[in-house]
Amino acid sequence: MLARTAFINHFGKRLNDESLQSMSRELFQQYDEDGSGAIDAHELQKALTSWEIEVSVEDVKGMIMEAKDENDEGDEIRVEAFEKIVKQMFHGYKEGTDMFKTDPMGDWVDSKNPVSVINGSAPFVYATLNDQKLPKGLILDRKTGLIHGVPSEEIYANDYIIQASNRVGSVTYAVKIEVLDPPSKLTYREYCKNSKLGLHRELHYPLKCDVHGTVNALCGQMRFSVGRDPIQTRQVFDELDTDGSGELDAQEFREMLVVLGLALSDEETALMMRNMGKDPKNGAVTFADFWKYFNSGLPKGLEINPKNGEISGIPTAETPTSMYVITCWNPVGETTTTILIEVQEAPNSFQYRCTDCIYKQVFFNSC
Repeated sequence: MLARTAFINHFGKRLNDESLQSMSRELFQQYDEDGSGAIDAHELQKALTSWEIEVSVEDVKGMIMEAKDENDEGDEIRVEAFEKIVKQMFHGYKEGTDMFKTDPMGDWVDSKNPVSVINGSAPFVYATLNDQKLPKGLILDRKTGLIHGVPSEEIYANDYIIQASNRVGSVTYAVKIEVLDPPSKLTYREYCKNSKLGLHRELHYPLKCDVHGTVNALCGQMRFSVGRDPIQTRQVFDELDTDGSGELDAQEFREMLVVLGLALSDEETALMMRNMGKDPKNGAVTFADFWKYFNSGLPKGLEINPKNGEISGIPTAETPTSMYVITCWNPVGETTTTILIEVQEAPNSFQYRCTDCIYKQVFFNSC
């Protein structure tokens, strides 16, 4: 499982930066066994494993190389760099870049971008240096320096030089901005949506998907995983459980699937309920029933490529027709889709009870 996916599944998405910092420092101190104020790659790996995040030593060393600063020596990092790793793992992007959504309904990922500090005598006039154009849809307020708006085109990270002037001088600041398109329209190709796979037989063609959105950016890349955020799913379940019984009837269950963005036919919904051992018309579903089925991994032997969503491998266990939720995300959003996969064993031996079969021909007289 991807580090970020494991992190989100373990803690949910409700943490703020203050909570992340507190958790990071507490874990760091726990695994800084010699009290040196630094941890190495093996200690970092142990720390992440305690959060149910499985990463290789090589991956850990890569994290350290990316997060360390001039105060860190060798393959060791101090608590500040560890906090950076945890924060990046949670948010899914690197710090130091202002990110926008190209979604027409979106705006800044976090907030509008105001000027935080400027020294000198007001009033100031703000402008881009040499009339450099901000990404389409973004506006620089000449009086306050506030950058805001709804960007309408995808832009890779670029530096924009903002100049603040008064009557006696000016000063400049470089703002790095990139505009990302959130993932959308995630679909697996028609031949993949209801796949019948042979036991112990390698897939001749991977199950491939198509998706819209920014794939590569300075602040992070598009990624794919099986399953989705349990916190959001539980919220939707509780909102529809209006009587507080801890169960959803068949109609409420269908409504929940719609809210979660799962466009299933009546037949697919009925199949899901039957696979959970529920009557499609009169059955009731608990969250535990649903989550065990809904967030299950792929059939044994199959794996998803986290970079492009392709599913490949050699199935090693028979599996009834089951629905799998695939989630795709980048730093500014996520989307999901579902596919059906069944694994069956192909016929491998065939014979009749008797080697020679002799039948007596019977003739009937017609009237």
